[in-house]
Amino acid sequence: MYRLIIVDDEFEIRNGLSRYFPWESVGFEAAAVFENARGALDYIRRNPVDVVLTDIEMPGMSGIELARVIHEQRLPVKVIFLSAYKKFEYARDAISYRVVHYITKPTVHSEIFEVFCSVRRELDAEHGAPLRDAPAEGYYENLVQQVKQAIAKDLKNATLISVAEQVGRSPSSVSRLFLEATGMTFTDYLTGQRMEKANQLLNCIEYKIYEVSEMAGYSNPKNFARAYKKHFGYTPRDFRAPKG
Repeated sequence: MYRLIIVDDEFEIRNGLSRYFPWESVGFEAAAVFENARGALDYIRRNPVDVVLTDIEMPGMSGIELARVIHEQRLPVKVIFLSAYKKFEYARDAISYRVVHYITKPTVHSEIFEVFCSVRRELDAEHGAPLRDAPAEGYYENLVQQVKQAIAKDLKNATLISVAEQVGRSPSSVSRLFLEATGMTFTDYLTGQRMEKANQLLNCIEYKIYEVSEMAGYSNPKNFARAYKKHFGYTPRDFRAPKG
């Protein structure tokens, strides 16, 4: 497992990346996080670090300066820039200081996967380790299955927040990853599952439509009828109407 440190002055970004991105699945351990580059540099000098993922524009020492010091002191650390800015000077400095990748914000999980799979392969080659297959596809499949299982387990009460808690990810990352992996939004998938459940229940004539509504996850029958018609093009009453 290669050691990674994350440097960003924005708490949400460094916390989100360190806690919610599945680093182990791409062969990395998020060993430490820092809100400034000086703290990161002190840590690098005292601890083994393979990769630093750093923001560029930060108070005090910038990510550019951190990369320069790492380069000039020949510290055995690969640097990856993470920035919302696409300035020519940054790209020029990145080349000068041998920064291995430049990821732009807002980050996309698939891009981070690709970048770190590439870096891991470089590290494997440098360490003489056997090559490993890229895990991204398997990770996506596993996450999607977990999300679908969580929804099926409690379809009536399932929400993006509750499902995210169950799979150990933030709601925003679940939403983004589910869309990237399936081409469908989390909400659309959840609605589709509830509509399928509703049709199963509507086939049981002992259930009144308001009861079907509640069991399918809609506390308000009017909202259920509206969502049902939007999904199918006809109402729950139409579904139950005699055919022919």
